[in-house]
Amino acid sequence: MNDNIRNLRMLLLTHFYIFKGTFSYRLSSVFFILATLLNPVISVVIISSLYAYANGIAGWNYFQLLALSAFSTFVMGMALYLMNPDDLSKDLKRGKKINRVMLLPLPMWFVIFTSFSDVFMLGSAFGGLALFLYAISHTSIGLINGILFVIAAISGIALVDLLMGALSLLAFKFLGSAGWTGWLFQELGSANSYPLTIYGSLGLLLFSFALPIGLAIYFPASILLGKFSAYYSLGIVVISVLTTLLLYRIFKLTFNSSYAGGKS
Repeated sequence: MNDNIRNLRMLLLTHFYIFKGTFSYRLSSVFFILATLLNPVISVVIISSLYAYANGIAGWNYFQLLALSAFSTFVMGMALYLMNPDDLSKDLKRGKKINRVMLLPLPMWFVIFTSFSDVFMLGSAFGGLALFLYAISHTSIGLINGILFVIAAISGIALVDLLMGALSLLAFKFLGSAGWTGWLFQELGSANSYPLTIYGSLGLLLFSFALPIGLAIYFPASILLGKFSAYYSLGIVVISVLTTLLLYRIFKLTFNSSYAGGKS
């Protein structure tokens, strides 16, 4: 227990200093602020236009859809902040950073969530979170739904990172490059900015099981907004957590066989 608390404190301190270092340079600060503002502004413009010039999406009012879109921005921003596939791919070629970290007495999850950060994506996550909080302030939220949402959201961010990481490792192993996986997951996140029901049964199955980004975005947001019954919501949370644990196991096995030091 003490080791876990120590590692968690180290994780938070590491990200604090990463964030603090960004504001040591004026230009970096400007880019961070722009990243914070850009996606929320785009979301507001698109969804406002959707409801101003069309009938919106059946079963979703303006603020609910705005919350879903903002939550997608937050989740993908946090996921890409914690793990940038391009940095992961580059370091697998060089092996310098990760070989050094792997020698430390730290758990794999610490390595995953501290070694390949992209701090500018954190700006996008902050902007998404601010818009999300604004949107849900105009909706009715139940206590049980809120608790289940928090669990699903935390599990979902880890799920996206582990899925993206595992795919990046496999792409690097068989194709020699994995930087493109970040772009792929950004597109998948954009697709999840809208209710998955608009893609039909096939799209719902695709984003729920084959590429389960829906477990990180659509389903947690739907739980919070009261779209599902309590039992259905609980089932989704259990599936999300189990899927995350499975992906963590897959990532560990793939990572240990992929990084440079593991081949010696």
